[in-house]
Amino acid sequence: MKVSIPPENAGECDVTDLRLVADVGGTNCRFALARDGRPISETIRSGPNRAHPTFEAAAQDYLAAQGNPEIAEMVAAVAGPIRGRTARLTNWNWTFDAASLAATFGARVELLNDLSALGYAVPGLALEGQRLVVVKEGAEGPRQQSLVMGIGTGFNVSLVVQTGAATVCPRTDIGHIGLPLGISDLLSQRMGGPVPAMRSIEDCFSGRGFAALLDRFDGGEGAFRTLYAELMAALARDMMMAFMPTSGIYFAGSVARSVLDVAAEDFAGAYDRPLPLAGAEVAPVSVMLDDAAALLGCARLDIAD
Repeated sequence: MKVSIPPENAGECDVTDLRLVADVGGTNCRFALARDGRPISETIRSGPNRAHPTFEAAAQDYLAAQGNPEIAEMVAAVAGPIRGRTARLTNWNWTFDAASLAATFGARVELLNDLSALGYAVPGLALEGQRLVVVKEGAEGPRQQSLVMGIGTGFNVSLVVQTGAATVCPRTDIGHIGLPLGISDLLSQRMGGPVPAMRSIEDCFSGRGFAALLDRFDGGEGAFRTLYAELMAALARDMMMAFMPTSGIYFAGSVARSVLDVAAEDFAGAYDRPLPLAGAEVAPVSVMLDDAAALLGCARLDIAD
């Protein structure tokens, strides 16, 4: 899968038919109609998952409220694992089957992970006026690789590889690999008491990880957010070495936004140091604020191949 951007007009994508796009989280889902690689802003709607028994029912109600327009394509970003042409939400009882959805809606259907959707949005963020906060400025390297780091209910990253006019976001599952030793050491040094077992990256960098560490922290919440920002900086430096995202790192997710909203300077101070590789420099860092960013990624995804 790729996003094609005509060289003569980088603001356009080669998606021409009306498309239903959906950003489906564990609690709420957001819909929009999209055309020419852009969500139509006046069609964006959101609501709680509990209001519908299935995703299919939620999509049908949304389309009915829009006057039942004919759609040629559907792209849904799912907060859960994708297995071939099926998916399931991690924190809600909805499942997705692309073949069944295609038969119901008479449209071509693509399912992707929600972090991948944010990755596909990255090349269009500035073009579409998406809201960003720059945490660490810096000169961008060649526009070849970026990285989205999502810290919310769980953790994952989306690598964004730009080659010529195409963007590709390979699947990853970084949250379940082991927590880096440097981060474990920093926790042991700074927590001021027993440290909860943190075996994986997601054990630490997630809503439950944030809450578990805060509960054990020997100090106030403000001091803890400073520590957590420094932990995020250490992880970003590790991801910088692993993926070389010279075009920039983009944080997303409720935990990342809440921490960097109050501790951006602490993050920048811990992040902006020489890397352990000759000639390597840290990339610019931003925070994605726009709730519709995943819809943009769904709109820009090329499902022609």
